[in-house]
Amino acid sequence: MRSRIPMLKAVLMALSLLSSAEYCLAGVLNTVPVGLKTEMLTEPMGLDSARPRFSWRLETGRSGAAQKAYQVQVATSPEKLAKPDLWDSGWVESDRNAWVEYAGRELTSFQSLFWRVRLHEETGNETDWSQPARAEMGPLASKDWKNAVWLKAPAYPADTSASSEIFVRHAVALTDIQAKNRTETEALEFGRKSLRDLIHPLPLLRHSFNLAFEPVRARAYISAVGYADLRVNGELASDRVLDPAYTHYPVRRLYSTINLSGKLHQGANALGVSLGSGWAESFFMLLTDRLKNIHYGRPEFCLLVLVEDANGRQEWITTTGEWKCIEGPVRRSHYFLGEQFDARMLPCGWDKPGFDDSQWSKPELGVAFTGTLAAMQSPPERVIDSVRPKSVREPAPGVFVFELPDIVTGWVRLKVRNAKPGQTIVLRPVQTIFGEPWKDWTPVPKKHVLYYDDVEQPVAGLAGFDSPFEIISRKSGLMCAAAPLYTYTCKGGESETWTPRFTYHPFRYVEVTGYPGKPSLDDITAEIVRSDLAENGTCKLGDPELTYLRDVFLRTALYCCHGIIVDSAAIERGGYAAEAHGTLSLLRANRDMYQFVEKYLQDFKAQSTPKMPFFTAPSTIRGSDVSEMDWTLAVPMNIWDHYLYYGDPRTIERFYPVMAMMLNRLWELTDGDLDKFTGIGDWQAPTPLDGKRPVQPWISKMKMTNSFASVDTDIALSVGAFWVGAADATAEFSRRLGKDPAPWLKMRDDLRSRLRERFFKEGGFSSVCGDVLALAFGLVESDAEAATVAADLNRRTCHDWQGHPGLGQTVLHELAVQLGRYGYADTAKRLFLIKGYPSFWTNLEPPRTTLSPGWRAQYNRQVQQAQSRAGVWFTQGLAGIQPNREGPGFCKFTLEPEFPTDHPEASATLATAQGEITSAWKREGSSIRWSIVVPWNSTGTVKLPQFNTGKITLNGEPVVKNEFEVPAGKWEIVLQN
Repeated sequence: MRSRIPMLKAVLMALSLLSSAEYCLAGVLNTVPVGLKTEMLTEPMGLDSARPRFSWRLETGRSGAAQKAYQVQVATSPEKLAKPDLWDSGWVESDRNAWVEYAGRELTSFQSLFWRVRLHEETGNETDWSQPARAEMGPLASKDWKNAVWLKAPAYPADTSASSEIFVRHAVALTDIQAKNRTETEALEFGRKSLRDLIHPLPLLRHSFNLAFEPVRARAYISAVGYADLRVNGELASDRVLDPAYTHYPVRRLYSTINLSGKLHQGANALGVSLGSGWAESFFMLLTDRLKNIHYGRPEFCLLVLVEDANGRQEWITTTGEWKCIEGPVRRSHYFLGEQFDARMLPCGWDKPGFDDSQWSKPELGVAFTGTLAAMQSPPERVIDSVRPKSVREPAPGVFVFELPDIVTGWVRLKVRNAKPGQTIVLRPVQTIFGEPWKDWTPVPKKHVLYYDDVEQPVAGLAGFDSPFEIISRKSGLMCAAAPLYTYTCKGGESETWTPRFTYHPFRYVEVTGYPGKPSLDDITAEIVRSDLAENGTCKLGDPELTYLRDVFLRTALYCCHGIIVDSAAIERGGYAAEAHGTLSLLRANRDMYQFVEKYLQDFKAQSTPKMPFFTAPSTIRGSDVSEMDWTLAVPMNIWDHYLYYGDPRTIERFYPVMAMMLNRLWELTDGDLDKFTGIGDWQAPTPLDGKRPVQPWISKMKMTNSFASVDTDIALSVGAFWVGAADATAEFSRRLGKDPAPWLKMRDDLRSRLRERFFKEGGFSSVCGDVLALAFGLVESDAEAATVAADLNRRTCHDWQGHPGLGQTVLHELAVQLGRYGYADTAKRLFLIKGYPSFWTNLEPPRTTLSPGWRAQYNRQVQQAQSRAGVWFTQGLAGIQPNREGPGFCKFTLEPEFPTDHPEASATLATAQGEITSAWKREGSSIRWSIVVPWNSTGTVKLPQFNTGKITLNGEPVVKNEFEVPAGKWEIVLQN
């Protein structure tokens, strides 16, 4: 056996040398680095790190291609790179091609830097210099904001003139609220009150100025509590929407950097800002003491504009008390309830120079912000696509219902012709038509219905928000789950176009009333709005149903990306760590997620304290309740996955304290006693096939509704498994920081022993979920034991659940992965194809293109991402591309595909910092041909545990082991069944 490893190495070396010789004969001798990025961004602006990091790659077809050394040069202009005035690293012996930290002269705010790199390859060849890349700093310190102040939306009296109100009866804290048309008998804290009466009209703010020179560079740095649309000389400054992304505003706010070059000119200029409430003033959530922590007050913003001429002369424009303000056309803007717009209140040319603002007032000044003001480097939200309705009908005179081909998440664009001034058009974007053929669905009882066409009675509760109340139109049959409402009051004229700017909703139907005449299909357009995440992975699955599900999973997950990953696009919109865990791995396999997830994790860091670790971020719904321990422990697991995928060493430095703080707090509360563990457990678990839901002792510990709790997986096992995984990850971070990992390893091992003693019986861990937890988080102690537990998992899935998924959402992404990893690929594949309850297909009945939570379709939550995490298996399992903890960031990675019986083919690609990984296999008679591409400067570990030695060839040469490493290059593997 000892001779076989050298033999394999010799084969690989010979193949590599042959490939290199062919490469040289082709005349390709001197490649250059490409794909230059700073902080994993291409030519970014507004960086807030004084020591940014650089990355690059080399595109070469040579086998074994790798980097031996690099030289980075940084200068203040491209011309100065010949003699760099900021930094010259000299030759550095290192194979690192990502996260190379700047170590030159101190960088200053707003400074531009140009950099290039050249390499020594493993052959000794020296590459040419790369083309220069550019990066630009933003304001690095509070003083660099040039005394810009925060301008706050005035507390304009709430407008009660809107039509189609929906009333609620509930205790609502009305701090800082005034309402027009209020009588003395209307109580301000209790009683019948329209929720929309509590939402302020929003202002327009403007500022005029003159420039003495023609600028060649102009940048805007804008931060907001809520959202801020910046306009320059009559036009929107950018295509960003719902911007900046929201955070926990008391401690951390983001600024967006917008390129204004070409938009400002010598002479007169004007800036305009319209504000949106976003999460700042969400009274929709202010209905219980538990939810008050998300109210941040009226929206406000802060702006700094840099203008520079060709000689480097600079001028600054900032927000000051001299700006002008007026009550604007956005009469109501609410993140959940929608938007009301009165076009008559939009002054013509208000955002252009020369406009007469003499009658406008001065704005209200906000309080100086003393928290962290950070650059928004995550992808902004944009209008990604537009969708035309497929039909329109008129169920009642003047009531028009548009139907889209599929559900989308975003808003409605309205076109109006020949409307009278003051004519109001009401739009209701909804997910559901009342009476649609929902499987196993009982119509809502009459007492739980508010018919909104002729509202006469109040509703004793908040309609649509996790309550039994639904809002239904008698005329059109539309059912509103969260009661969104858009109204547009026309200015009057030949043609008008409008879209909301500060809200979004999932919808398939749009009810239109008040339209002048009959609208056509061209008058309503759905615009898809979400975070603009660049594609970095593909997947082909060789089966139409798997392909359909993969598209559903990815679409649902993407529709839930709005600055963070939210649980639901419709209702809660909370950034729950446990909901994100798993789904983020699906997204990483398909989109560039580094900066998006980095922002999300920074939100956890900013708001957590030693006594109160959060399980959702930013702090919105719940999230500050340590009794939900397993969801809190998902935070360290998300941090670990982030590091595993991207290999950023600062992930360890930034987030190790957060992980340690969370684990210490939970240990302080429980001392590791399983009986003190509380949490949510296997959430959205299916009802057993026999229909019985026995009362279990752990369910009584839950604060959440127990109808979704598991009846076969103890919460202590769920909490404990996550804790073991989190302690293991924290120990690894501790080790890499040069600290002693022993305390975390002891915590891990103590918990593992207690969990095994209680739950490991008869070769398994009590349930499908229990077995998955044990395999995924390392509760097993040997390979043989892991195989035993995997066999138990397969038995329970095939026998107890008859091939159906027998668990909820918490570790759903690991179910197929673990089955396939231990040789049960057929069972794994069947999970996606099987019909009937519980299955992905019962979730999608009637046929839809997005997922609900749980295992049955829900008419009021048709875009919720939890189940989409199951799609991880397509890339990690079927195609076999997996991260490797020995080489975070895919410097090293694992290739371990699964080959279900009679499955014809599968392939996937994944872009990494080193280049693109490819894994593509196809059955050819009695063999399988598997083509793989290992990118430059990386190593793939091939694992084929289901194949015996002697059944594997690599580029035509026999391989005597079923696990081996392959360097960069293209490799053809043939497997004999």
